Amino acid sequence: MPWLRALIGGAIVVGATLAPALVRTAVTTDVATSAADISTPSPQGPSDEWAVTFSAPAPAGPIGSQSPPTRSGEASMGLQVTGGPLSVTPAHAILVLHRIGGGRNFDAALPRVTVVDARGTLAGWTATVSGEAPLIGDLSVRPGTPVALSGRQDEVGGGRPGRVGPHTATPVATALAGGGGGEFAVGGTVVLSGGPAAGPDTIVVTLDFAAR
Repeated sequence: MPWLRALIGGAIVVGATLAPALVRTAVTTDVATSAADISTPSPQGPSDEWAVTFSAPAPAGPIGSQSPPTRSGEASMGLQVTGGPLSVTPAHAILVLHRIGGGRNFDAALPRVTVVDARGTLAGWTATVSGEAPLIGDLSVRPGTPVALSGRQDEVGGGRPGRVGPHTATPVATALAGGGGGEFAVGGTVVLSGGPAAGPDTIVVTLDFAAR
């Protein structure tokens, strides 16, 4: 009796001798891409030979030559941040100075000056105050110590006492380049020296604030 030979993807499988009366064939295939097509035609005449044929898709290439699975796609994203302004509050203030004792000097508390640097550049800034007073006397500002409300305290410094006028500004707080981002506040004292000896005990002055 001849041997049963089945061709599976290039491999030869040898089976047992087939009996004419009873044929039991167990075929197992591991082709992942599609099931095998099996045809078992009736015996032809007196011959006891049965033909078992398989058809399966051929591999895309030699074993081991298939390309590895591709990795998941990688995406890149660009992010652009738009900074806010550099602002100071208040921009203007009207202040009433009171006579000190019976002399010719007047003073008042400097309104709280708040600087917000939301630019994101850390370019630094300087907050200044200028003002306008009566013709008699010298108007000046004595800044206090700035306080960081949000941001780094060590990145802001105080100003210095100085005269103020319509075209003369005195710094009240400063942040050097490389810092100053956030919100800061500063106070101080406004003084009018050599004011009128007689007359009202109050003097009204106008102050302007800026940050740049």
